[in-house]
Parts: sequence; C-alpha cells; structure tokens
Amino acid sequence: MQQLITDINFLIILGLVFGLIFGSFATALIYRMPRNIDWVFKRSECTKCHHKLGVIELVPVFYYLFSGGRCRKCKTKFGANYLIVEILTVSFFLFGLIYFGLTLEGVTFCLLSFSILVLSAIDFEHYIIPDEVNFFIAVLGAVYSGYNSYDMIDIIFMPFFCFIFALLLRLIMFAWKKREGLGFGDVKFFFSAGFFLHFETFPLFLMMSGLIGVVIAIIWKLRKKGELFPFGPALGLSLLFCYVFSEIGSITNNIVQKFI
Repeated sequence: MQQLITDINFLIILGLVFGLIFGSFATALIYRMPRNIDWVFKRSECTKCHHKLGVIELVPVFYYLFSGGRCRKCKTKFGANYLIVEILTVSFFLFGLIYFGLTLEGVTFCLLSFSILVLSAIDFEHYIIPDEVNFFIAVLGAVYSGYNSYDMIDIIFMPFFCFIFALLLRLIMFAWKKREGLGFGDVKFFFSAGFFLHFETFPLFLMMSGLIGVVIAIIWKLRKKGELFPFGPALGLSLLFCYVFSEIGSITNNIVQKFI
C-alpha cells in the first residue's frame, strides 16, 4: 500500500471537510431516494414550508449549532437523525484517511462507508436498499479490484458466487419460515459486496453479518418494532470490517516479507 500523504494535520482537515460535504449529501439521499424525489438537480428545502436551504443550513452540524436544528423560516425542528448521519460520516472519513492515508484504499473506504451509511439509514426506515446504492458499491468495488490487479477469477466469479449464495439462502429461508427472511435488496448487496471479497474473507463476512444481525434483531424486538428487521446495516458493517481486515492482512504480509 503506497502512502501518498502522511501529514496527520492535513489528513484530519481533509477528513473533516469532505466528511461534512458527503455527510450533507448523505442526508439528502436518505430523505429523497425512497420517496423518488430528484436528488441531482433539486435544491434542498424544508420539508414543511419548502424554504430553500442556504449553504450553512445544508450542513446539519452547523445548522444545529447556530439554529438549534430548526428551520429558519417556519421554526420546524429537524430530526436528530441528520446530525447523527453527518457525525458518523465525518468519523468514517477521519478513520479512513488517518488509517490508510490519502491512498486508493483510504478514498475507497471513505466512499464505501458513505454508501453503507446511506444504505443503512434507508433500510432502517423503509426496509429497502436502493438499486442506485447497490450499483455504486458494485462500480466502486470493480474499479478498486481492477486497479489492485486482483485475480480475474475473484473479480468476475466472486460477485456471482455471492449473489447465487444469497439467492439460495433466500429461497431456503422462505421455504423454511414461509415468509421472506432475506430481502432481494440484500441479495443484490451480496453481488456488490463480492467485488470486495475473496474466498478467504467470505466466511468472515457471513459470520460478522450474522453476529451484527443478531444484535440488531434483539434491539429491534426490545423497541417493539416486530420480528421483521433490516438486515442491510449488518451486511454493510460486515463488509467494512472485512475491508479493513483484508487491508490489515496485506500490510502484515508486506512487513513479514521485509524481514524474511
């Protein structure tokens, strides 16, 4: 892994700036995508009075600091979810850039974590994973794998292997419980995740998805939201874990090779 820039202060500033920018964009996507609202050209506005938001108002962190999280016109209070999403985005960007540096690995981690935050927030509220998010993760994974000269078998075969595995799992769960246990959006996510996974990390991906899924299911039941719970966040967090684990493995191998 080639380190391009190592100055920690520069990386922190970069993480904060781009974390805030992408965090603001994430909140717009989370609200608009499941409602089929244009998220490319339409300006952000208050959902109640339709006041067009200014530059400061577009950044939830600043908006909560200066206005208490209320619309400047109608004084409607925005949910804290937007603030949480932005803080998480900044946190992921800081981790990615500080840990990996300003490298392909670091930028990929930032974009992947951004996508998974959007995916998770939408799945938590609407029980869906937008195709656009799955597609972006797939393209990101294909570019990352191709640039890193992954084995072509991994690049081509793993996404389809993961997809077929998830599809069979979905059919088995449906035959067993007579209801949908794995959404088709989750199945599509398996395909996208396949671009980042290898045969060595796939079992870890399944194990972590199961463990995180159990935790989410318990919390879901304690909050009395029913037996149906979103599995996308568990899959997304598991993929991030495998991404970091894979990079740790490659770094360790490089260190070992230097001393052999």
